[in-house]
Amino acid sequence: MGNGPPAGQESSGVGHLPTAEPAGVGNGRAEAQARLLIIVRELALELQPRKGARLDVRLDSDLDRDLGLDSLGRAELLHRLDRAFKVRLPERLIGDAATPKNLLEGVLAARPGGFVFAARTEPRAVELPEAVEPLRARTLLEALEAHVRAHGSRPHIRLWLSDEEERTITYGDLDHGARRAAAGLSDLGLQTGERVAIMLPTGGDFFHAFFAVL
Repeated sequence: MGNGPPAGQESSGVGHLPTAEPAGVGNGRAEAQARLLIIVRELALELQPRKGARLDVRLDSDLDRDLGLDSLGRAELLHRLDRAFKVRLPERLIGDAATPKNLLEGVLAARPGGFVFAARTEPRAVELPEAVEPLRARTLLEALEAHVRAHGSRPHIRLWLSDEEERTITYGDLDHGARRAAAGLSDLGLQTGERVAIMLPTGGDFFHAFFAVL
């Protein structure tokens, strides 16, 4: 006899992923579930790296209590799911979804015809020249300025927008974009010491805004 869960009980999680259905079979629910749990776990680990291997993400995990995903984290999660599944999830899920299962139901509802998944490919390794560490920098801005002076054209951030598209942001690009954003905020009347909330998906605009408000 097997050791599976009792009938009707869902316990699939990362580390216990279901076998994916072949492409074109059913609605691809098993593969969609597996991919969704991986995406949720990756984001949760980015926000709480100390959890490491102890982080067990399951369909019934509580997004807030178990995974530490607040409203900003959920907004980023919805953006990643939109991109991964090529759907447009309703923004109300940021507040309404309590578990990965709720998100999976939203993904499947957004594509009632089902999914046909292509084989996943790992991002190719990128070799970069050794960078000079700004050991005397006391702030992030000083560190960025030091990198710009030493090697402004060196790639600093690579964003994989899709399997076919990527964007590279150099230290110089980041510095230029941050200065433009800072000037724009100043023109709007932002004063030194005032607080700024940034709510943007992971991308060039986010990094420019982040350094602009430092």
